Amino acid sequence: MGPRRARRPPDPYPWGDAEPSADRACFGRGVDGRPGGVGAGERPGGAGPFGHRDLCGNVWEWCAGGALRGGFWGAPRVGVDLRLVERPGGAGAGIGFRCAR
Repeated sequence: MGPRRARRPPDPYPWGDAEPSADRACFGRGVDGRPGGVGAGERPGGAGPFGHRDLCGNVWEWCAGGALRGGFWGAPRVGVDLRLVERPGGAGAGIGFRCAR
């Protein structure tokens, strides 16, 4: 289930329509001199309706078709509709993937 499908339509974020904040997502950290992500699941306020976390911020997530979604720790803003196109196999400090079962 990708970030866009896991949110509660028509909310712009997995947690609802409240603006992103430090207790919901890891973002904007490159500007304040503290680059880097946080451990998975450390932002409980950002949980979606199914209990999933980290769909916005922390790292860009690989999705079908070579698209990266959600934003990352250095992005000034995050959202499930943010999209970055990258060549398959691209890597970087702000790119990750989600394991789900």
